[in-house]
Amino acid sequence: MNPPSQHDYSQAILDLDREALAACQPGEPLAVGAWVALFEGRAADTQALAEKLLEQASRAGHAAQVVEATALRALAAASAGQQEAATELARRACRMAQAEASLPLELLASLVLARVRRLAGRPHLALRILGSVARAAPPSWRPWITWEVLLAGGLPRGLLDEAPEDPPAAMRAAEALESMLAAVAGGDRSAFERSAAVVTAAVARFADLARDLHACRATLDTTFPGDSPSIDSWLTGTEISIPAGLHGLGTPANELVDAEVALAFVLASPGKPGRRLLRSGLGLLAGVHNLEDDRAPARGLSRTDSGLATLALAAPGGLERGAFFERLYGFRFQQDLHRGALDVLVHRMRARIGTAGDIERDRDTAVLRLTLQAPIAIPDPRCALPLGERVLRALASLGGANAQETAEAMRMPLRTVQTALQQLVADGSCSLERDGRRVAYRVQDTTFTDPAAARVPER
Repeated sequence: MNPPSQHDYSQAILDLDREALAACQPGEPLAVGAWVALFEGRAADTQALAEKLLEQASRAGHAAQVVEATALRALAAASAGQQEAATELARRACRMAQAEASLPLELLASLVLARVRRLAGRPHLALRILGSVARAAPPSWRPWITWEVLLAGGLPRGLLDEAPEDPPAAMRAAEALESMLAAVAGGDRSAFERSAAVVTAAVARFADLARDLHACRATLDTTFPGDSPSIDSWLTGTEISIPAGLHGLGTPANELVDAEVALAFVLASPGKPGRRLLRSGLGLLAGVHNLEDDRAPARGLSRTDSGLATLALAAPGGLERGAFFERLYGFRFQQDLHRGALDVLVHRMRARIGTAGDIERDRDTAVLRLTLQAPIAIPDPRCALPLGERVLRALASLGGANAQETAEAMRMPLRTVQTALQQLVADGSCSLERDGRRVAYRVQDTTFTDPAAARVPER
C-alpha cells in the first residue's frame, strides 16, 4: 500500500476527517500532529508543535511548511483567545503565501485571516476576504468558506451546489448550518433542531468548530444552555462583547450601521431574569412582542432601551438605583448630581414600555424593578459592532471618504472617527489614498491579495 500523499493529507484537513489525518505522514509528522491537536482542542500543543515545525522548516528552507506552521500558530492563538497574536500571525502567513504564489497556500492563509477577522468582530472585512477566496477555491475548500461566511452573517450563494451523494463531514456541517440559520430566520423550531443535530454530529471531532456551533446555538436559542463562562457572562448581561465573533448574526442587512442599532435583544419574561440573544434569534421567539417595533422615527432611544435591558437582565428583585446607574453609565451614582437625570430616564423607560409593564420604585430601599404583563424582546444597544467595524461599513457604503465625511455619515464626533481610521490603517484593515490635498480612506485589507485576480483556479 502506498503511503498517503500530500493531497490525502490536505483533503483530510478540509474534510474534517481526523482519523484519515492521523494516519497521514506526508513527510512531516510535526504538521500532522499540530493539526490533530488543533482538531482535539489542544491549543497549547498545537502552538508548540507548530513552533517546532516552523523552526525545522526555516532551517531546511521549506517555504510551504513555514506558511503552514504560521497559519497553524494563528489558529491556535485564536483558539486560545489571543486575538492580537492571532491577527499578527494570520497577516504574516498571508504575506508569506503571496510571496510563494501558491494557490493552496494562499487559500489556507486567506481563510485563516478571514476567520481571525471574524473572531475579532470584523464580519464585514471577513466577508470581503471570503468572497474573493470563493472565486478561486476548488470545491474541496468550499465547506470551510461556507462555514465562515454563514457565521459572519453572509450568504453562501451556491457554494455547495456540487455536493456529492455521500458528502464528507465538513460539507454536511456547512449544509446543515445553512439550513439551521434559515430555520431560525423562518421561525421553524423543528427544522432548527433537526439541522442543529446534524451540525453537532458533523463537527464533533473538530473542537473549534464545535465551540463555534455551541456559541451560535446559545446566542440564538434562549432555551439552549450557555455552559461556558464567556458565553454565560454575555447571556446574563455581565459582559457586552458578543462571544465567538458572531457579530454578523446580529447585524441588519443595511450597509451603514450606526451606534444606535442593537445587534442583541433581551428576552424579558414576568418573574424571571432576562436573557440576551442575537438579532437573528428573534425568529425563534414565536408570539413575543418586539419592543423595537414600537420605535418612534426620532432617534435618541438608545439609553432608554439600554436601561430597560439592564433591568430586564437583573433578577426579578430588581436593582438598587446606584447599582443600576453604575451598570448603565459606567460610573458611580451621586445623589446631588445624578438624581434628576435618573428620574428623567425612569420616566422615559415607563413611557417606552407602555402597557406591557411598569418600572416600580421602592422609596425605602431605592430599588428599581421591571414588572411585565407578558414576555417581550427589548433591544440592547450596548451590544454593538466594534467601532472599527462600523467605520469600515460606513466607508464601504460611501465608496471611500475622508474622516469628516465618514463622521457626518455616522453622526459621530470627528475625533472619534479619526482615531478609529488611524487604527484601521495601522491594522491593515483599510487604505489611505491621497489625491492632491484630498485624503480618502477605502475598505481594503492591505494584507490580503485576491487569489482569484492573478490565476485561473484549478478544478
